[in-house]
This record gives sequence, C-alpha cells and structure tokens, in this order.
Amino acid sequence: HGDTMVKAALTVNPNLKIVFVRFNDVTSIGNSRGDVNALRKAFDWVAKNASKYSIDAVSVSQSSVSADNLKLCTTDIIVINSVASLNANNIPVFVATGNDKRKDVVGFPSCVNGAIGVGALGNATQLEGLTNTGPGLDMVAPGKVSITKYNGSPTDTAGSSAATAVSAASYVKR
Repeated sequence: HGDTMVKAALTVNPNLKIVFVRFNDVTSIGNSRGDVNALRKAFDWVAKNASKYSIDAVSVSQSSVSADNLKLCTTDIIVINSVASLNANNIPVFVATGNDKRKDVVGFPSCVNGAIGVGALGNATQLEGLTNTGPGLDMVAPGKVSITKYNGSPTDTAGSSAATAVSAASYVKR
C-alpha cells in the first residue's frame, strides 16, 4: 500500500521529496493490522520532527469506521494534539475518509478536528462509489491513478487512499 501511495503522489509531483513513515505491520496477504497505538506514535513523531525534516504536508492513507476507532475521533488526545500542532505550524494533514460506502461517517483519523478528510473522485464529476462521505469529508481529489508497481507492472489504483496522496502532493507542489 505504501509503495502505491508514494507512486500516486509522484504522478502529481515527480520531484516530491517524501519522508515515508511506515507505522503498521502488514499481514502475509498485505493487509494492515490496524494498530492504533502505532498510528499515535507515527503522528507524534511527525509532529515532533516536522521542522527537522522540512515536512510541508502530511498524507495518511488509513481509515477505520469500526465503533472503537470512531470513538477516537474526539478522545485520542495524542492524535488530536499532533494534528493541532501540525496545523499550528501551517502543515496540513490530509487523511483518507475511507472506502466503506458510508454516507454518515468518515473513518478515524480523518474525523479528527483539523484533519482534512479526503474522498475519491471516480471521474471528473462523480464520487467513487465506495468513498465515505459523512461529516468530515472536506475535499475530494482524483482517486483513480495509473502507476507502475514495484515489480514493474502497470496498474490502476483507486480510492480515498490514492486521493489523499494526490491531494498532499498537489498542495506541496503549489
């Protein structure tokens, strides 16, 4: 997933310099384990090191609409404070709203106050059908991106994760 997001960002801005922070273990079939504590540590690290590494924007292609994670939208002090700190330093935090077809909520952490919840466009005028569009959807961006995978094969990627990487890369380019 990370390689795909980096390549999606590079389609917008091929000269982009990226500080890649992998915060989740991945299962043998490539799925994220969804470790909220690892996410907290990553947000905290970025907030504390943004100046040192000249970070201009943050892109988080992660989302969860589980009941436990949605509670964190207003209670996860580490993530809330990290987003606030980044915003105070003019570093926007773009976060995928998720791809669960939800019309009533966006996933955590895009639901955190100050995060920019990004949904995916399927084409120039329509949302991608899976994009979560509840309160906290702040913007949309192209979610279908053609890239070359790590093994050299071409592929198309779609969804709010890619839209988030595209949004952050577009912001930095401007």
